[in-house]
Amino acid sequence: MREQRKVLVGRVLSNRMDKTVVVEIRQRKRHRLYGKVINIRKRFKAHDEDNACQIGDLVKMIEFKVEFIINLCIWFQIISV
Repeated sequence: MREQRKVLVGRVLSNRMDKTVVVEIRQRKRHRLYGKVINIRKRFKAHDEDNACQIGDLVKMIEFKVEFIINLCIWFQIISV
């Protein structure tokens, strides 16, 4: 049986590279032992075939297999500008 793929929502930070954008995902998690809320930021490089994304766009990403070491191939959809 195929695993469920993660769906992440984030903002575009950079679109300087050709056909690639940098997307930041922000999450808030509670520490298991101490209960303090921790802000977690992760940055992903996503493939943008049409160079359609601009800085600040909200995108929804679905993870899938990495094809290149530098460019993580993540399918995404622009939610809002």
